[in-house]
Amino acid sequence: MVSSLNNAPRQRRVFYRQSFPPKVCRLCPDAGNVPEQEALLLNKGKGGVCLEFPESLKTGTRIQLFISVADFCKEINENLALEKLYWASVRWCHELQSPVMWPYGAGAVFLSNECELCAQVVPYDRIHFTGYKTTLCDNCFRELHDLHPGRLKASLTNYLLGNIV
Repeated sequence: MVSSLNNAPRQRRVFYRQSFPPKVCRLCPDAGNVPEQEALLLNKGKGGVCLEFPESLKTGTRIQLFISVADFCKEINENLALEKLYWASVRWCHELQSPVMWPYGAGAVFLSNECELCAQVVPYDRIHFTGYKTTLCDNCFRELHDLHPGRLKASLTNYLLGNIV
């Protein structure tokens, strides 16, 4: 009889979560002129965040998330008020049974900050999201935009869509 070598319970999480006391962060849905709002950051991992929010967010909504890193930099300078920008996409959102501050909980996954054409890692504030839901750096975005409409532009567009013929 062959016994299973892996008797450990399966882990459901892909990334480790960094737990800390809930803290307020700023959130801005990437949908036209939607105003910036506050959210409560409950935990953060390498792949995303868990938030509490005053209103429901639609799954798939892209958000800009500003998380203060001042708490982590107090040794350097007590007056330092740094914020780090993350682009994320809402994966789930539902009403909470026992909220800390606001009635809705949301999970968001960080979006890639790598150009899909040249594979260059780009700061989140320098990423261009095309209408094809792809991420491009400044140079590739400008070059694709400036291409004359024709076979080359169509081929690059198909490549970005994953429709390689």
